[in-house]
Amino acid sequence: MQTSNEKPRLVAVVLAGGAGMRVGGQLPKQFQRLGGRTMLSYSLQLFAQQPEVEAIAIVAPEPFVPALSQEYLGRKTDSDPLGKVAHIIPGGSTRHLSCLNALRALGEYSHNDRVLFHDADRPFLPKPVLQRLVDAVQTADAATLVMPVADSIVAVNSSPASLQYLDRGQLRRVQTPQAFRFGVLRAALKAHEADPDAGEFTDTVSFALQHTPGLRIALVEGDEANFKITTPFDMVVAEAYASLHYPNLD
Repeated sequence: MQTSNEKPRLVAVVLAGGAGMRVGGQLPKQFQRLGGRTMLSYSLQLFAQQPEVEAIAIVAPEPFVPALSQEYLGRKTDSDPLGKVAHIIPGGSTRHLSCLNALRALGEYSHNDRVLFHDADRPFLPKPVLQRLVDAVQTADAATLVMPVADSIVAVNSSPASLQYLDRGQLRRVQTPQAFRFGVLRAALKAHEADPDAGEFTDTVSFALQHTPGLRIALVEGDEANFKITTPFDMVVAEAYASLHYPNLD
């Protein structure tokens, strides 16, 4: 049990549970090679180097859990030199279900401890951006990275005549990581499980807001480097970015 004088602990959850096949290749994208190392390893190395992160959890497709457990649990590796990886959690069929699996598996943390969720297919999260998020969640219920929208945005309905252009000045793109007090997500999980009509959510902040309105949410400036790899074109861009900004570990 955590006392009032103890500093909240922080665990980083790396979501690597998706099939990730739109990018092509024989393996899910998070396990493919990028700049001479796995895509997953970039996030692991960043969180391993972040002083506030006490432990790392990897959420992965169930067939990959034994190999990842053997590779990381109780071991120090190039991407996790301090041996912070403490949990390998089977993922769900969607990102939303993978988040819930992780939340249920991390019962050892107190309600006042912090947890952040990051998508493994955003491998180039800059260190200063992560620090801003970690700092922000210390005084908020939740914190998320956001970015301005540069393109015009239109809401498409059944009829072309009903197109609605949205004010991009009022819009933001959401990035991960997203960070929370554990108690916030546990309250949201309890409400979600009690609602037979509860749907799924594409990000964790929207899940928390749906079930626990009135949260104090800090909006933290993200970075263009923290882009999501989804398509083969994204993979080409990522290879070029990795060659310029990250060392090849091979």
